[in-house]
Amino acid sequence: NTYGLALASLAHAMAAHGIEMVEASVAGLGGCPYAPGASGNVATEDVLFMCERLGIETGMDLGAVLDAGDWVCERLGRAGPES
Repeated sequence: NTYGLALASLAHAMAAHGIEMVEASVAGLGGCPYAPGASGNVATEDVLFMCERLGIETGMDLGAVLDAGDWVCERLGRAGPES
């Protein structure tokens, strides 16, 4: 999610190129060791929220994913993506 543009890129890929499957990580955890300063990955919660607002059915429970993100962030001692 470098520069915070992942959601915009995903929305464009889905609309313009018919992409139906994307990869994300709960709470945006992760990153790239080859990209110094990279903030991490796009948060699954953000992708699900965007899809819901666009009327795209995901089959995933946003509330459950939010809970999972809170749980893992608490254990890692870090703020979640909504912080």
